[in-house]
Amino acid sequence: MATPTASVIFLHGLGDSGGGWTSLRRDAPLEWARWSFPDAPEQAVSCNGGNHMPSWFDIEELPLGERETVGAPRGIVAAVSAVHAMLRQSESLGFPAHRTILGGFSQGAALALLAGLSYEKPLAGIIALSGWAIQSGEMPKAVLHRDVPLFLGHGEGDTTVPCSLGRAAELALKEAGCNKVYLHTYASMGHSACPQELRDVHRFLEAQLPEKLSRAAGVPRPPPPTSEAPPLGAAARSRVVVGKREEVAKKAVRPSCKVVEEDDQLRITVVLTGVLDLVEIQVDLASQQLKLKAAGNDLYELELQLPHLVNPELASTKFSRRRQELDIIAPKC
Repeated sequence: MATPTASVIFLHGLGDSGGGWTSLRRDAPLEWARWSFPDAPEQAVSCNGGNHMPSWFDIEELPLGERETVGAPRGIVAAVSAVHAMLRQSESLGFPAHRTILGGFSQGAALALLAGLSYEKPLAGIIALSGWAIQSGEMPKAVLHRDVPLFLGHGEGDTTVPCSLGRAAELALKEAGCNKVYLHTYASMGHSACPQELRDVHRFLEAQLPEKLSRAAGVPRPPPPTSEAPPLGAAARSRVVVGKREEVAKKAVRPSCKVVEEDDQLRITVVLTGVLDLVEIQVDLASQQLKLKAAGNDLYELELQLPHLVNPELASTKFSRRRQELDIIAPKC
């Protein structure tokens, strides 16, 4: 199997899960791509009577009406921030933005468009299947990169998110200055996917994430997935700051990191040997950074090396001073 040099992150629709779309990896195989199918959090949804269900943000009514494209739905800011964190974490694993495609279906498609176009770096492309444009009137303010290729797919028989909203999204994106908008409609398709659409998606993926280009461009290859990361003291450069003098050292701290993969989460144990009088720990799983502050203002900055994307918002940490161990449990994306 080829070492991944590109990343595809796909967001599911309302009430679904990431596992519901893993077949996309089989239907549109890219041996050189790393696929990620994150799960939306469980939260109250208006169109579900206020009951909780997997949802990226709130939807007031289904079938979707025009008003859902005008205002900002409840929870959309947090949803966009969560996707941006996924993209940054993917970059920290060695997949640059220009080698990453963000996609989604229905609600996930609407989020992919808004989050992808407002990300600080241009992506290789965005795939929006059976989606719509959130805050279509404000789209020009959200779009930071107008040259990102956009694949829009929609069924003409869709009664949940009418095809008219897909066409309205195409128009809103073009009016916002996006110059690579490609809308594909499918006559016999409802609110789902069909073989022809999947073939078109596959062609789009191959065009935007070519294998040979990645190697010719010298894209750094991420480490292969492993259940145990190498010792942090050996693999990361630990910055030690003492007073006003800054020194980069590899031997000042010899912590080790063990990662155990479980069904839906990573269990990370960091042994902080050699760090005396520890007073503060800062964990940033989105950028995979661990910062330790000891007495005397000694600061240690360590880089974690995780084999999977994780959800920083749902992670938990526990520190044992007696064992000098930091335990982190983080759900996989």
